[in-house]
Parts: sequence; C-alpha cells; structure tokens
Amino acid sequence: MQRSHRSKKSQAPIEQTVQIPGRPCHHEGNNHIEKTMRGVVFGVHDGVLTLLGFVSGAAGLLADNQIIFLTGLAGMVAEGISMGVGEYQSINAQNEILESEITKEAEEIKTIPDEEKKEVYTIYRNKGLTDKEAKLVTKSIIKDKRRWLNTMIVEELGLSPEKENPYHGGAIMAAASFFGGAIPLISYLFLDKTRALLLSVLLSMAVVFIVGAYKTKYTNNVWWKSGSSMMTIAMTVAILTYFIGLGIGKLGGVLF
Repeated sequence: MQRSHRSKKSQAPIEQTVQIPGRPCHHEGNNHIEKTMRGVVFGVHDGVLTLLGFVSGAAGLLADNQIIFLTGLAGMVAEGISMGVGEYQSINAQNEILESEITKEAEEIKTIPDEEKKEVYTIYRNKGLTDKEAKLVTKSIIKDKRRWLNTMIVEELGLSPEKENPYHGGAIMAAASFFGGAIPLISYLFLDKTRALLLSVLLSMAVVFIVGAYKTKYTNNVWWKSGSSMMTIAMTVAILTYFIGLGIGKLGGVLF
C-alpha cells in the first residue's frame, strides 16, 4: 500500500495548515461586508413591499396625491424606525447569548482544563487529522488562552466569537428600509394618481426582482426564480391592497 506523504520542502507545520479560530483571518473583513449587505438587502426588500402595499391601499381609498404621499411618508418613517429598532434588539440579544456562552466556556477552561483539552483534540480528530497531527494542533491552541476559548466557541458551539455592533446593524437596516420605502412612494410627488400608481408598481417590481436575485448569494435558490417570485409578490401586494382600499372607501361612503 502506497502511503501519502508531504514533501519536506513544501510541508508547513500542521498547525499552520488548519484554520484555527483566534488567528487573524482575511475572511473577517469579508464577513463584515456580507453581514452589512444582508442588512441592506432585507431592509430594502421589506421597505419596498411594506410601502408598496401602504400607498397602493391609500391610492384605492384616497383621491388626493398629496394626502397619499404624506400618508406614505409617515408610514415609511414608522417602518424604517421599527426595522432599525428591531435589528438593534435582535443583535443585542445575540450578543448577550454570545457573552453568556463565552463566560461559561472560559470558566470551564479554567476549572476543568483537561476535559477541554480533550474536546479540542476530539474536534480536530473528527476533522480528519491523525492522532499526531491533532495533538500538535491541540498543543498549539492551548498555549494561547484566547485562541483556546475562540476554538471552543467556534468549533464546539458553532458561534462567532466576535460581537456585532447593534447600532451599526440597526442604522443600516433603518436606512435600507427608508430607501426601499421611497421607491414606491416617490412617483406620487410628480404624477397624477393613476400614472403614479402604475409607476410605483413597476419600479417596485424591478427593485424586488434585483433584490430577490441578489438574495440567492445567501441561499440555494436560482436567481431568476427568486427574482420572479419577488416580482409576483410585489404585484399581488399592490393589487390586493389597492382593491382593499377601494372597498374600504366604498364601505365608508355607505356607513358615513
């Protein structure tokens, strides 16, 4: 049986060939950008659909473009603030959970270090390393308490050891929601109600198609199917809310 081996010239120490949490990694910057982009994508998506439904319903109910625009503007502000606050609270909760787990793991490393060393060894054995390689990696990790703790957080618990900034996440989500909400709203400033409604729907459908296609970077969906699905949802939202608004207007006329 032929044994696989690495050339001595090209062979790097095994602890350098395995990604060990706690070491500087060029992917960290990319992860931060990806998290920001996810916030932008979902903020714009929710802003467009919420305000499209809002102003389409108002268009069915009201005749005055100025009132439709101002009503939509108020809705856009409320939606943006709500999205931003929700994202802030979500990130805060995640950070609190992370802090609790870090404290728990740090205490275990301090009080039962032998058990924690065995866990590190087992983690890298399960990754396919030999007994000797896993021992070398474990020895390298436990020299640095911060790296050791990060390894347990990432490899054992499946969490990121870095906290997100809730203010940054909330601000990004709110700004993206404001931007998305402005898309179905802006046409009511310049056009009569019928043309404004049509342009509002068309612009919204185009934007949610792009957003739906871009979202496939974070999912396993096909880009054009995702985009088309989002377009269909936007059109359905506009039609339903318009006729609901129209029906409410007629009902109001009968009751009052």
